[in-house]
Amino acid sequence: MKKLSPFSMIEDKKGEEMRKTIKHTVYTLEEKEKILELYMSGQKSAEQLVLEYDLCNHKRIGEWRDMKLKYGRIVDRRGLKLEGTKT
Repeated sequence: MKKLSPFSMIEDKKGEEMRKTIKHTVYTLEEKEKILELYMSGQKSAEQLVLEYDLCNHKRIGEWRDMKLKYGRIVDRRGLKLEGTKT
């Protein structure tokens, strides 16, 4: 199976190559909880879930697991300042 690069090359109107970012699916908190439950129950491996749900990589599931263990749920951090960073 060919590994996909996070970038693909496309041509613009002038015929010059441009980089186009490949976007992954965005999931709701409920969908993330469902995916994490499949992983934590042992029904599916992280690699299987990455392929099935088009996640960027298996580390994402680890991040969700860590949030679940620390906060008791997955936390939506989009747009928020991360702990330990300066403003």
